[in-house]
Amino acid sequence: MSSILAQAVPTATNTLTATSTFSQQLESWHDFYIVLGGASATLVGLLFIAISLNAEPDHQPSASATAGNR
Repeated sequence: MSSILAQAVPTATNTLTATSTFSQQLESWHDFYIVLGGASATLVGLLFIAISLNAEPDHQPSASATAGNR
């Protein structure tokens, strides 16, 4: 039973190895997330451009709406 506890309790060596492995795994995804962030920023920029180009009102105010302002 003590050998099971010894394996379950993290030691400095086990933690360092696990952290090293995790950081190596994250490093392989670095370029993907750079490209993903760039693509997202581009799409958000294009969305703002599309909204600004189409920012004209679609209809004229009705006569009853402007009659109260006289």
